[in-house]
Amino acid sequence: MFNPILLIPFIVAPAVNIGLAWCAITWKLVPPIVYPVPRTTPGPLMAFLGTGGDWRAFILSLVCLVVSVLIYLPFIQVLNQEGGSDHAA
Repeated sequence: MFNPILLIPFIVAPAVNIGLAWCAITWKLVPPIVYPVPRTTPGPLMAFLGTGGDWRAFILSLVCLVVSVLIYLPFIQVLNQEGGSDHAA
């Protein structure tokens, strides 16, 4: 990480997603992954394929993706504002 501002969401987003997935699996909303999935599989499809095609796992992975975007968004906006003020001078 070359930008310390992005270190915060870099640590927080995965932790939040792990918590969401743990809750969903613990509460039996989503089955755990039982099938091996190639590492090159796109992120949102990994849970879907790993659970044998359970659509709830796909929805959970999309929810995690949206949560990650929402966590990163304010930090990216701060970076854009900082960069814009440097270029204007």
